[in-house]
Amino acid sequence: MSYPASRIVLTTRRRRLALVCAALGLGATPAIAQQREFAVVPSVRLTETVTDNARLGQSSSGTEWITQLNPSVRVDAKSARIDGQMTLGMNSAMYANGTQPNTNQLLLNGNGKLTAWENHGFIDLFGSISRQPTYAFQPQGTGGVTGTSNLSEVKLFTVSPYLKGRFGSTGTVEARYSMSDMESNSTAVSRNLTDTWSLTASDPYALGRLGWDFNYRDSHTESTNRRDIDHTSLRFGGTFAVDPQLMLRVIGGSETSNYTSADTTTKTIYGGGGDWRISPFTTFKGTVEHRFFGTGYDLSFEHRGPQLAVQASYSRDVSSLGQSLQGATSQFDRLMAHPALVASFPNPSVRAAFITQNYATLLSMFPGTTDLTNGFYLDRRLQLSVTFIGARNSLTFTGFRTERTPLTESSFSLSPTTSTTSNYTTTGGTATVQHKLTPITSANLSLTAMRSETGQATVSGTATGPVSARSRMITAGLTTNFTPKTTGSLSIRNSHGSGSTSYTENALYGTVLYQF
Repeated sequence: MSYPASRIVLTTRRRRLALVCAALGLGATPAIAQQREFAVVPSVRLTETVTDNARLGQSSSGTEWITQLNPSVRVDAKSARIDGQMTLGMNSAMYANGTQPNTNQLLLNGNGKLTAWENHGFIDLFGSISRQPTYAFQPQGTGGVTGTSNLSEVKLFTVSPYLKGRFGSTGTVEARYSMSDMESNSTAVSRNLTDTWSLTASDPYALGRLGWDFNYRDSHTESTNRRDIDHTSLRFGGTFAVDPQLMLRVIGGSETSNYTSADTTTKTIYGGGGDWRISPFTTFKGTVEHRFFGTGYDLSFEHRGPQLAVQASYSRDVSSLGQSLQGATSQFDRLMAHPALVASFPNPSVRAAFITQNYATLLSMFPGTTDLTNGFYLDRRLQLSVTFIGARNSLTFTGFRTERTPLTESSFSLSPTTSTTSNYTTTGGTATVQHKLTPITSANLSLTAMRSETGQATVSGTATGPVSARSRMITAGLTTNFTPKTTGSLSIRNSHGSGSTSYTENALYGTVLYQF
């Protein structure tokens, strides 16, 4: 029996991934046995939700009592050989009135580094199994239990072995290979398998204040029922250390790709940038380049003071669903470290439970992806987060705007009947207030609003003009510790959306978390 070439490639990739993971398991086992520097924290969370619109439809016939049971285990490892964390759990949702089918969802979020050769050989691991909104113009559910018709399971696994070395007094070199496998149970997105080879080297003080850097990157992406995408880039840079706080650089190189057509094209890269450490608490980094798509940039500003934290970024670059998902999942760890959440929930397990339950709201602090977009696209993104931290209060304002333009021959599926080959934008923001009533009890209030729009769209196969969708959600609640290992919360929310489907939802939900 003969098999299609694509199936043979996929089977080969799976075997290679299995072999790499098996080798990692063999390497990790003795490290754990020798060091024992790890913690295993099992927990179980029970959530009861009463909502008047579980389906997020136009009518209120979706009145429902939803029971969620979420057992999970978190493993934190930090030793001479292993540094990382992983959370594995199961989210079971049961609907008393049968407005939606009962579900059992496996959840995984983990990343880590394995030291295979001390100071030289390492392997980065990343794994995620999550539920993501499928369409940007459909109702965005909450807690993974409302509006489930617009949720899809997405799996993303990455294995990245690399070698590092040093030369001279300040030079470094790194050779890396990354293999990424992303798939979804939705027909709105194709499965992607990506291989990436890279080589980087730099010596910032090769000639006193003068230095240099070099970067080579080659990637190959195979997608189900779509053509392969190849991209190769080569960059050389010169650096000048004005002083210990300011480093300037110039960049030159070229890149070859077939994003926009089956034929490959080669374009010149040139630009510059700098890193400025304004103070021990404040940094600015920026790079601007001429690329095949025009001007690309990556600008970021961060200030972390005892009472004020500011994060801002502005970027324009090629992106893909896998890159966005990995960024969004990594945002779970960024939320875990967010000053406002750390101040309100000092216990990491309690903080993780709060983030998991309110992820749809909190995600707008560090927006990653709002829907499953196919292929590669040009992503222009502006983000801002400002947090004021007091002895008992914290106040956070966030805002973002993303603009996506397809690069490959594809359209964005914005709803089951709406698509666009043009760019579409998403704009939103969140205001969150948290107040410590007592050392063990906190109150929180948040408002989130978001708007997605596109200039040209196709609805049910018919070309039309601008199409947009809006959503707004208000939540308020209390969180307290019943015992050192038991935490409870009680919250209310009001959600409203308009667009391809208009809806209003009101809900009351309570959660009890027990950490063993």
